Amino acid sequence: MHPEAPERRSSRVPREAAYDGRFAATRLEHVHFRGAAGEPLSADVHVVVNVSTDPSLRQLALDDTLHVVRGGPPLAVPYVFHDPAAKKFALVLPIALRHHEFAERAQLLLALGEDESAAIPAYVRAARVCVGAVELAAYLREQGPGETAERPLDARSDEDLRERESFLERSFADLAIREQALAERLALLQEREEIAAGVHDAETSAGEYLAADGLESQRRLDGALTADEADDFEEDEDVEEEEVDEGELDAVEDVSPDEVLDADSQVGEPVPDVAFVEEDRGPALADDPGRISSVEVDTDEFEALEALEGPDMEATYVAEGYEDVTGPHPRTLPPSETPSSEAFFTRSAQEMAIDDSRRGVTLLVRLTEGKEGVFADPQNPAELLVQLMDVQDYPVVVLALMQRGERRPYVRREVLDPCTPAHRRVLEQLAERFAAEAIVYAADGRSVGTFELVGNRELNVTRVLEAVDAMSIPVDVDRAAVLERALAAPPPAGGSGHPFGEPDSHPVPSELVALLPLLDKWASLEQQSRAALVLSVPVPDIETVLDRRIQEALERGLHLPTALEEEAIRRGFAVDAAALVGTAIRAFPNTVGLVGRSQAADNWEQLLTRAMDLDVPVEDATVEAAWEAIRQVRGAVEDQAELASLDAGKLDSLSVRALTAVLHHPTLRGAALRALATRGEGVDPEEVVQAFGKLP
Repeated sequence: MHPEAPERRSSRVPREAAYDGRFAATRLEHVHFRGAAGEPLSADVHVVVNVSTDPSLRQLALDDTLHVVRGGPPLAVPYVFHDPAAKKFALVLPIALRHHEFAERAQLLLALGEDESAAIPAYVRAARVCVGAVELAAYLREQGPGETAERPLDARSDEDLRERESFLERSFADLAIREQALAERLALLQEREEIAAGVHDAETSAGEYLAADGLESQRRLDGALTADEADDFEEDEDVEEEEVDEGELDAVEDVSPDEVLDADSQVGEPVPDVAFVEEDRGPALADDPGRISSVEVDTDEFEALEALEGPDMEATYVAEGYEDVTGPHPRTLPPSETPSSEAFFTRSAQEMAIDDSRRGVTLLVRLTEGKEGVFADPQNPAELLVQLMDVQDYPVVVLALMQRGERRPYVRREVLDPCTPAHRRVLEQLAERFAAEAIVYAADGRSVGTFELVGNRELNVTRVLEAVDAMSIPVDVDRAAVLERALAAPPPAGGSGHPFGEPDSHPVPSELVALLPLLDKWASLEQQSRAALVLSVPVPDIETVLDRRIQEALERGLHLPTALEEEAIRRGFAVDAAALVGTAIRAFPNTVGLVGRSQAADNWEQLLTRAMDLDVPVEDATVEAAWEAIRQVRGAVEDQAELASLDAGKLDSLSVRALTAVLHHPTLRGAALRALATRGEGVDPEEVVQAFGKLP
């Protein structure tokens, strides 16, 4: 009898449950975009594709036609491809967004981590990134984890071993490359430290020499003057010898070498006073009201900077929340361009510089003493602003590295001359991909750390370059003075006052009513350009806020002020103002209960007054509903019964107080004005004037 064969274990591995979280099911989102002729369009596009529940979408994704709208080219919208059966999960990026690969993947992983609605299986944690349909097809051809697990172990062993060996070889090669790069970087840092140490020794020696030589020269000069005076005035007996205060002499002798050197370095290089800079720039800017400049921004547009006025602007920036880190003597720039990376290590007052010895955009950043912890908080990432200024008709770009704080932002700045090839290349790189590496140094020269900056300001930089190209550049300008003035009075960084700060927010109707007047101030094309070019508000944020707020206002039936009304028509929300008003009047009855009584009354008055101006027909029921809300706010409690049952032929019987409330009636204000004209005392002339202005 043969012994029983041992029971053979199954080579199958238990299959992991499919992902069922936020990015599992097919999902659409509404997006706005520009057509071929620049016209504003919108459409619903897929941001998640589940091919198990929607198999027809698989071929559209593989053909790269998933986001084709109205026969045009595919929209550049990333999406998640999910095949639960094959355990495939990928973030698919359009080729146009390939340079955003790491940022988009990080954003997806962060969203997955915050989603607590479902467990995250291994195939989702792997989250492959595929750029274009070709990479997606290649990824789908790969064997999934389930297929690999079901093969016999002996059939997989050789292949797994080869893959592991290949992986180790690549890893060792990568380590060798990184080791070489680290060695080169260490050598460069040591060289820079030696340069900085040599400069410090030279400054100390020079300071000691100047201090000693200065005192010796003073003694010789005093001796020479005494001899000359004795020769010239030896016959004058009234000559009185000047007494020397020993305390002043001690103070002179106590002057440190650094102070002597610092004072000497300023000789022949006077720094313009901030007030003088502002006064000098004012007339040039006043000649062209459309010129882009940080100094011409109206003070009422920045609630946090209300005290800014004229020549005291820079001093007010410091007082209102901008730290003065320029030191007692602002640096003087060479005529051709700002200092290179080598000069950064020899100029202790320089806040930031471009490292021109490295590929890409690399910033060298010097912190002030005690600020070593800034730029290190992952919950409060730094932002890089690109701000265009016009100084004496010459364009200057301010790079501002900013971290927002509880009370005020911390800012490091450098200026670029966009008319020089080197600085133009820096801006062109940022226009292609807005990313930079920042190498941070403490005030004493120690290396603090390195971090990467990634933002969505490519369109901002593109528009900055376009604005520079459109300017007439003067040839006889003192570029060094222009750059220095830009640093002396830079644009505000992180200042509040504009409405574009929270593009993803969804205000409730009462908040939206209060927000629309501020948004109206920034809705004109000129103000949008100022926000993008001077304040460096990301252009996508500006577009998103305007689209969403206008859409929300129309859905809620809220009155759009003049500039917003024009912008809504320009963006294609309606063919004309009459269509906008008609849409709002039909929608507002559903919103009345969601806003305050005063807000409801104001909105009804504005809508119906605009409707009369544009000859938009309004139903009687709508007028009655509007008057119901208006009279409760405009009329006195004692008059509510009379105001609720108005008769146009009996207005003369109403009191002056009740007639004044009727001035706010959508259709009877003209009759109320005629009735008040016969009254004498008690008529409020201001109410009469306002009502007269609302007549069609």
